[in-house]
Order: sequence, then C-alpha cells, then structure tokens
Amino acid sequence: MFARVLSQPEPASVPEYQQHVLIKLNAPEGHAARERGHGSWWQAFVEKEPSVFEAFKALAKHQDAVNSTVKITAFDDVGFRQQPAVPGTCDVIAFPEGVRYRNLPLTSLGDVVLHAVADNPAELPPLHKDVQKLQEDVPEVVLLVCCHGARDARCGAVGPTLAAKLLSLVRSQDLQDRIKVYKTSHVGGSKYAGNVLVFGAIHPCDGDWFGGLNADNAAEFLESLVHVEIGTDGGAEDLVLRQWWRGRMGLAKEEQRGLWEQGGGIENWEGAEGADEEEDEGEWQVEEGSMGDEEVERLLGQPKPRQ
Repeated sequence: MFARVLSQPEPASVPEYQQHVLIKLNAPEGHAARERGHGSWWQAFVEKEPSVFEAFKALAKHQDAVNSTVKITAFDDVGFRQQPAVPGTCDVIAFPEGVRYRNLPLTSLGDVVLHAVADNPAELPPLHKDVQKLQEDVPEVVLLVCCHGARDARCGAVGPTLAAKLLSLVRSQDLQDRIKVYKTSHVGGSKYAGNVLVFGAIHPCDGDWFGGLNADNAAEFLESLVHVEIGTDGGAEDLVLRQWWRGRMGLAKEEQRGLWEQGGGIENWEGAEGADEEEDEGEWQVEEGSMGDEEVERLLGQPKPRQ
C-alpha cells in the first residue's frame, strides 16, 4: 500500500500545547465520493474553512485573554451516514474543558471558542442564554482518529478502517454511553499513522496521543484503554499501551520524556528530536481503492452512499 513502511511511534513526539478545539464542518454536496477517495471530505488545509478561520481570528483578536497554545482541528462522525447539519451552524468540542455545543450558530462560534480556552472566562462578556442552552458535557471518553487523507495519504489509508473498527468494538461491548469515536483532521506525526488522541477528564489517559494503531491491533488497544488502572500515568505507564504512546497534551517534550522514563521505558527510548516533523508528503501515494471502504462498510454494517 505504501512506498515505505510507517514509523514506529516514539515517546515525546507530541508538540507542546494545552487546549484542543474541534469544529464539525458542514459537508459539501458530493462529500461521500470524496470520502471514498481520501478517508474524509476535508480539503488539505481545513484552516481555510470559514468556520475554522473564524475560530483562529477570535483567538488572535483576544490574545491577552488566552495564554496557552490552542490546537484547532475539524471532526466528524465515523461512517458514511452522517447527521445533516443545520444550515448556518456547526458543532464544537473543547478539551480539557470537556464541553460540546450542538447546532451552534456560526455567528457565535468565535465567542464560544474564546470562552472555552480563555484563562478566565468570567472576565469575558457572558454568552447569550440561547447559546448557553446548546452546551452539553462530552462522554466519559472521546477517541479522535486522524483520517485526513487529503493532507497525508498515510492517515487516509489507515485512519478510516481503524476508526470503524474502534466504533464497531465500542458497539459490540455496549460502551456507546461511555466512549465516543470521531474522525479528526491532521494532528501531526502522520508517519506514525494511525494516530488516536484520547480525552476523558476522569480517565488516566486523558490527553494521551497514541500512534502505530490499525484495525488489527484496535481490539487490544481498546481493551487496555478500558481497563487501564486508575492511579497509573495512563499510556506512559500501562504495560500494553506504552508501545503506542506518543505523548500527552499539556506537557513539554522533556516532560513527556520524563513521564515515559518514570514508567520504565528509558531503555527503549532512542530520542525523539524532530519526531513531529513531517516527511515529504509527496512521496506517499496510496493505491486506488485502498482506503478500506468495503472494510468500513462491513465493520459498521451500513452501505456506502452511491454517487
């Protein structure tokens, strides 16, 4: 499938950042056909999407209120049958705040993002009461699988079937109320595909990034994630999850390295300087039809839209 073998996940390969905002974009007509070719319908740079640009603009305008590094990516449901968006709205999820807004008017997007990541939201003008009513808590655990094939073919090839497998496992174990699986756009470190980010305020792996995952090892990953021991340092310490652990949101790379070494992995750590740097994306080509559409359809038990 690939011109070269994917890289093994490396600890301390997550760039330092403190907050993650996800925006569900309105899919254009014919999006299903594009998903079959790239794993998602997103263009290569979602930053060009008006709603994502609006979020960045709000943060830039109020830099004095936000003294942390914020990552903004797109997200979407897994599978080909997705809930149609209400025109003029979007959904927003923010971590570590752990909130979601459904059908948020685009005119309120900037204010909501700012409130979610500001150092002291109480000092900001309050959100309109109609906007506040749209807020809800996120599930106990959220899994974000990078499926951004238009940005990097590696994630487009591995991500969709990995996301579908994880969702299938969640359903088969009746964990839908506890765990939610979403696709996300480019997060960084595509050479470690498939990449999965885990968020859950009371879960030991909150903020952990994992790489080297695929449909074949998804069951072992999920089993370990569900049963990781409370009180451990999440993926950095769990004996099974450590093999895929890349780092954690909120920690500098040296702190990620220290956390890994405390978990007993210093003998396996070969250094991750520049580990988050992307290789030449132009060298990565995926064979036609290798996005795993039939496997996604089989795992989710739903037919693809024919367009």
